[in-house]
Amino acid sequence: MPAGTQYADYANCHNYIVHPAWSGLHDNQTWLSASPTEDCPVDGLYANYGLTWAKKFPGYSEDKLKTLPRVTTETGYAIHEKEGVTEEIQARLYLNLYLSQYKQGWKHTAIYLLKGRANEPDHEAFAFYTLDNQPKQAAHYLHNFTTILADNKSVPKLGVLDYTIPDQPDTTHDLLLQKSDGHFYLVLWGERFAGGTDSVTVKFGKQHKTVKIYNPTVGVLPIKILNKANSLPLLLTNHPMIIEIEK
Repeated sequence: MPAGTQYADYANCHNYIVHPAWSGLHDNQTWLSASPTEDCPVDGLYANYGLTWAKKFPGYSEDKLKTLPRVTTETGYAIHEKEGVTEEIQARLYLNLYLSQYKQGWKHTAIYLLKGRANEPDHEAFAFYTLDNQPKQAAHYLHNFTTILADNKSVPKLGVLDYTIPDQPDTTHDLLLQKSDGHFYLVLWGERFAGGTDSVTVKFGKQHKTVKIYNPTVGVLPIKILNKANSLPLLLTNHPMIIEIEK
């Protein structure tokens, strides 16, 4: 086709967070799967649009892949007890998956699947709900997560939050959000799916009147409230923590 031919609005991938060549649980499981470049160990953007996985046809350069508009129309991880993926671990993977995809530039992310069908009972292992419509742990955690972050108004003017995470481990990731009331929501998530913990400290550029800490694997209410805080120690494992900071 002529140079400059545009085939679609978005590159479309099924970058599942597990792959036959990368089975089991790994540190940075969702972060690496969302990567647009060669370090992605699954059938992701690079293997479909950079250097194709089958015939090794060259496509976009890694620099262009980083800014290529892209969507995920299928991803997920089935419960697999032998690989250590319990219903609990799946729920934590799914929270991290949405965050990693968003932070790494995916416009939309669809997890396979919301609920299975009676004629495909094996697929229920991927789903948020059982075949008899009961919510699994992934549904509960995602509900908590979206409830904490919910906001139906636009932000009139974006603010700036001065913060640092000294010696940030490569298995710790952060995303700064802001609500219409001006409060900041700093989301930190750990990717220690092979085990272990990361002890990190968030340092603020100034003292904040109130800092609230939420854990979506516990509920929708703060698990801790700090007053006049200029730093915050956290122990991260394999799920997000949400920090609400009054402007």
